[in-house]
Amino acid sequence: MTTWCVYNDALASPLRTFNDVNSQGIEIQQTVFAQKDSADLNNVIFIKYRLINKGTVADAMDSVYFGLANDIDIGDSGENDLDGCDTLLHSGFTFHKTGAGDAKWGTTPPAETITLLQGPESYIPGVTFTDVNGNGIYDEGTDIPIDTAYSFGDH
Repeated sequence: MTTWCVYNDALASPLRTFNDVNSQGIEIQQTVFAQKDSADLNNVIFIKYRLINKGTVADAMDSVYFGLANDIDIGDSGENDLDGCDTLLHSGFTFHKTGAGDAKWGTTPPAETITLLQGPESYIPGVTFTDVNGNGIYDEGTDIPIDTAYSFGDH
C-alpha cells in the first residue's frame, strides 16, 4: 500500500498552536509505503519526506533540523512506559516499567522498537546539482552541487 500527501506551514499565526512562530515557507511532501504479510518485511512502514523551501522567508535555510516524533503507549496508557535508544542499531524503543502490568497485557506487556533507516543520496539534475556536462549523472569535480547529501553509518 502507498499513500501520499502534502502539508505546509502556511496556516495564519492566530490559528497556530504556537502562534508566536511565523510561517517559514516550508512544504513537506510525504510518501508512505507499507508492507504486510511478507517474510522479510512483515508489518513494516517506510516514510519518505521531501522538504521544499518555498523561499517566502529566505532563499536558503542552512540551519534547519528535521526530526520525527513518536508517542507510543503500551496498554492502558503511557504512564508506565519508559523510552530508550540503541545508538548502534539506530533504534528507539518503548517498554513498560518492571512490575507495572496493566489490564490489557497483565505482567508481560510487549515492547515496541522503531529503527531509523536512511536511503541513498539522491542526485537530481537541477535540484541537487547543476549538470555542467549534461549527461544526467553527478560527476564529482565537473558538476556543481546545489544541495548537500549526508550519509550516516557504514554505507
